[in-house]
Amino acid sequence: MKLNEAARWVKGNKPVTDPLCLITTTTDSIENARAIAASLLENQLAACVHIYPIESHYSWQGNLACDQEFSLHIKTAASRCEELRIALCKIHTYEIPQIIQLDITTGHEPYLDWVRQAVAQQESPEDTPDCDKNSRTT
Repeated sequence: MKLNEAARWVKGNKPVTDPLCLITTTTDSIENARAIAASLLENQLAACVHIYPIESHYSWQGNLACDQEFSLHIKTAASRCEELRIALCKIHTYEIPQIIQLDITTGHEPYLDWVRQAVAQQESPEDTPDCDKNSRTT
């Protein structure tokens, strides 16, 4: 089976049609950026994280500011966005982290299939109904 075929069927016989999104955030150091990326990837909340050095200009607490930061572009499934947002808030060093979700409406389908597969939540035995346990004979 090809990767894109496998990605469409990762949950048994149900096709995966989960829309995808790109989450952006910023942080103040490459170490924090790498730590965020590692955490999200290890927990399968992200398929891929790009880290870019940027210069940010903004207003904070009534003052204009300019800082060197790192922007993270995080690719994931829309169904994982809330869990990813919660994880980001827990590990982020900023008081109010930038967390912006952009919907991915189109792209190279084999790549999009790979993203879906990389962040797919596998059903555990506890998630699967046990017919024998729940059924009663009358």
